[in-house]
Amino acid sequence: MFDLVFFPGGLSTRTLRFDEDFMRWVRTAENVTYKISICTGALLLGAAGFLNGKRATTNSSAYDLLTPYCAEVISARVVRDGNTVTGAGVTASIDLGLYLVEMLTSTEIVLQVQQKLEYPYYESGNLKDVYMHTKG
Repeated sequence: MFDLVFFPGGLSTRTLRFDEDFMRWVRTAENVTYKISICTGALLLGAAGFLNGKRATTNSSAYDLLTPYCAEVISARVVRDGNTVTGAGVTASIDLGLYLVEMLTSTEIVLQVQQKLEYPYYESGNLKDVYMHTKG
């Protein structure tokens, strides 16, 4: 059994969510502790039923497609609802990755990773359920 499953986005997610064989395979992750998606990968989480009653985000071009699958679509870089974490468009994947590093380890570790990436935009020590980049 895995601890974490990650669903990337892409144009194919728009059709894969209707592929019953594929979605049957996705649903095998039902008991995985952490369910993570970036961009339109949230559509797969939603079609599998993993976003029922949860808040989530995706690429802004797919908000309307995500709406039927979750309680609320949030316009944010990262949205955490329990152990389900969704990220916005592809550029938010760095924020999502750093958010997960901090969530699963510590602020000290994420600061080290952030420095190695030379990525000044992530705001460590700010593990809110809705992460919005606020630095100018």
